[in-house]
Amino acid sequence: MVDLGDRLDIYCRYCKRNLNGVVSAVQDGKVAKVRCQTCGHFQPYQPPRDMKKAKERALKRLVRSHAKKQDNQPLHTEPGMNQETAIRHLWDQETQAANVRNTRVYDVHHTYGVGDFIAHKALGLGKVMEVGANNRLKVLFRDRIAELEHGLPRDDDDEE
Repeated sequence: MVDLGDRLDIYCRYCKRNLNGVVSAVQDGKVAKVRCQTCGHFQPYQPPRDMKKAKERALKRLVRSHAKKQDNQPLHTEPGMNQETAIRHLWDQETQAANVRNTRVYDVHHTYGVGDFIAHKALGLGKVMEVGANNRLKVLFRDRIAELEHGLPRDDDDEE
């Protein structure tokens, strides 16, 4: 039996991670709503997700979008290639003709487009592969695919 205020593992749709949550609504003995303890958003309960499978699906989507953009030339991967090797292989293909002089330093307040190269202080050099909704970027780095924010307003712009 689950009671209000109980802590449990949830998938936060705002943080896009498996995190701790607090039960905020129970309906028919089942958890209906929770509050993420990291961001504080109230949301319908979603059980934790298998993040390894989610990363594999994201890699497959990225490989398919790469093939569409490259005149339907598929990404050359070998059968049984693990995720890290596939990302490194994709990185090598995407950056072989890169001009480092066109690289921009990553800033959450700047906007970026597909194909832009960015220099992230923690993750290194990356290439923007996809621009999504809600100011989100999918960026290919040497060892991972990361989702970053961009185009956020500055705090001092809100003064009136």
